[in-house]
Amino acid sequence: MAQEITIEELERNTSPKRVIDIRSREAFEKGAFPFAESIPLEELKPEIIAADTTMPVYLFCHTGRLSMDVADDLEDLGCEAYSVKGGYHSYLRRQLKRMMANGEEMAARRERAERSIIKKYHKQLWTPFIAAMKQYD
Repeated sequence: MAQEITIEELERNTSPKRVIDIRSREAFEKGAFPFAESIPLEELKPEIIAADTTMPVYLFCHTGRLSMDVADDLEDLGCEAYSVKGGYHSYLRRQLKRMMANGEEMAARRERAERSIIKKYHKQLWTPFIAAMKQYD
């Protein structure tokens, strides 16, 4: 039986590998894991993939179920194959978490920058502003 790998493990793995997305071409064109190649399930020929044993194969589908079946077939043919647990959905969830963390980080940076500007230019900006407000009254 083929092994599953998490999206985090796949991203940390820097060794040479082949990443194959077996979703439809339309789904692949809407978004895919970086450096993945599109070979839709209907076009996939396990014996051709398994013939190249120079590097392991990592498979993506939508949820990880179909890719597990394909990984099993490749393993039966002597190929080192892994199914990405949770499929492309797990990659999307990971990207969303990153985007949210980046947004929070940017908000914190902006707040620090604003505080720094206020602190540094308080005398030059704020004092004349307050004086002008008092004079206006």
